[in-house]
Amino acid sequence: VLGLGLGLVGGGGRGFLVAFVAAATTALVPLILFRVRAMGGGDVKLFAALGALLGAGAGLELQFTAFLFGAIQGVFIWIRHRQFRQGVAGMLKLARLPIFRKKNNDPNVAIAKTELRFGPAIAAATMVVVALRIIG
Repeated sequence: VLGLGLGLVGGGGRGFLVAFVAAATTALVPLILFRVRAMGGGDVKLFAALGALLGAGAGLELQFTAFLFGAIQGVFIWIRHRQFRQGVAGMLKLARLPIFRKKNNDPNVAIAKTELRFGPAIAAATMVVVALRIIG
């Protein structure tokens, strides 16, 4: 709401529309992930809010960076639990599942679906993207 309001105040109807499109653009992939239960709804709303505040370009950069940080975070979780090899094997099987359209009850796939709190990755990505935008 803040991003949309700032867009409205700063640019009138056009500013509101730009903020709305940026929010929708930034929330699209997280919304798809939410629909397949791979991401929480709060993360979707957070991405939308950040997109409205920062714009579509910065929002998509932030999203990419957050997914990268989340992947790194997941690898560290595997390492901490001594499941790195199983996690990578399961991840490779998960990547093939949509192509072959079959279920896989392999325990490595369950390890690859390691649940993690995504908020810290989003926060770190926000700091990186905003800092790079300020510097550059």
